[in-house]
Amino acid sequence: MAVQEATQPADTASSDTPMSAWGAMVAKGIFALIGLLLVAVVVIVVNQRSADEARMKDRQAWDTVNDALKDAKSPQERIAALESVWSKVDQSTVHPNVMLNLAQWHYMMSLREERTLPERKKSLDRAKQVFDLLRQSEGKHPLYGALAAEGAAICREQGGDLDGAIEVLSDAVQLYESHFLHAKMCYELARAYWVRSLKTKADKDKSEALRWADKAVSESAGKEGDWTREAQFIKSLLEKNGPAWPNAEPPPPPAKKPDEAKKDEAKTGEAKKDEVKTGEAKKDEVKTGEAQKVEPKTEPEK
Repeated sequence: MAVQEATQPADTASSDTPMSAWGAMVAKGIFALIGLLLVAVVVIVVNQRSADEARMKDRQAWDTVNDALKDAKSPQERIAALESVWSKVDQSTVHPNVMLNLAQWHYMMSLREERTLPERKKSLDRAKQVFDLLRQSEGKHPLYGALAAEGAAICREQGGDLDGAIEVLSDAVQLYESHFLHAKMCYELARAYWVRSLKTKADKDKSEALRWADKAVSESAGKEGDWTREAQFIKSLLEKNGPAWPNAEPPPPPAKKPDEAKKDEAKTGEAKKDEVKTGEAKKDEVKTGEAQKVEPKTEPEK
């Protein structure tokens, strides 16, 4: 009995040691969770403050651009205003918009025939430069990327660099396959290949032009516009059939709506009535002329 009583305190001490270690671990875990919670709160607060500052910065940038453009009337004034705010808003989300508008205005000025050739070339070079910068910085943007690629290709084509235009558009039709401008860029690529084929006479250029023209026509089915008609023209010309090929029958006119058909029938009926009236008027003129020809009979002198 004495031995058993002597061993009981030792067993109690050994059982208290794991319990105290477990309690220490729980306490450390609680403190760690509290620390993580505090860190998360700090991160959220910092991110929220950064987001608020970014929104405020964007708002100030938009105000800067609007203030610069509010009194600009002519294209030259708008270009000068956009150039002046370039560096002021370069760290905001408004900067791509400034770049796109600036490039488009420069390109429009390059088409003005009343300007001298050096002035037009300078505007075209600046437009191409800005489009390329926008392409590099916003190439993955769902809106600016495709517009920048299209503008850069058009500037190259306008400057006579068909190889450069084909290179830009070849990348663009792969990168922006699901973009709403994809069909139009396919047409522009087909046109660039076709124009180059007129100089090179290369079968590869002709086949590529037909390939992309066919894709543009199929993707733009149901749409009407200048570029869709040109895509159909290039396709039919290269296929040697259709409205672009000599001695081919012209395409049938589009079907008219019932209301338009009725209006046309009414107009046709009115035109026929006018023709009848005109015919009757001519008959009256003939009768009048014949009456004038009949000379009055004179009685012989007695």
